[in-house]
Amino acid sequence: MKRLLSMALVAVGAAAVGFGLSSPAVPVAGAPEPANKVAVSANTVDRIALNDTSVTLLETSFKASSPTDLMVQLSAECALFTKVKSGGTDSAEAKASVEVWAELDGKAVAISPNARDDGRVVLCNRALGLSTTNLALDQFIEIFIRSRQANAFNWVALNVGSGSHTLKILGDLTTGPNSGVSEAEAGVGKRTLIVEPFKAPTGFTF
Repeated sequence: MKRLLSMALVAVGAAAVGFGLSSPAVPVAGAPEPANKVAVSANTVDRIALNDTSVTLLETSFKASSPTDLMVQLSAECALFTKVKSGGTDSAEAKASVEVWAELDGKAVAISPNARDDGRVVLCNRALGLSTTNLALDQFIEIFIRSRQANAFNWVALNVGSGSHTLKILGDLTTGPNSGVSEAEAGVGKRTLIVEPFKAPTGFTF
């Protein structure tokens, strides 16, 4: 079954920032940022809700005074919970994962622009399995794993035109397909997004 975030963004309002202009950037955790960067953050732990749509984890708006290249840097806590129970001659499996990607002006930022991939990366993933054999009918084994850690990924957007732009980080949280007696949850906690302009050398590819 596919399950997605129920979002509660904190300090993630749109930030108008001019690369090379005078508009200030939004600071992360109170730290000052140069005027040529965009930074936004959220400090809530998002709960799972039954849903069929992807969810916006972070969003910001900015202006580029001239064509530029962008480094998009995401850091986020990724939380997983998996639980399985098995007895007799039985097996169970629980799966949970978080997948994220960046969208610039409604289009996914590819991992490799030359390959034109969908830009999606797995922030965290787990498959927990358990199998038992010849246990008595009143005996069982139950295992759970709960984890939460910070992970990061960077995207590069080349040849971004001048003018106003909107950047979003979106996520899919999925569980399953599970089997046997099992539970699985996934979530995203504290997170930051930094967008930094740079000029790649002429002919730069990756």
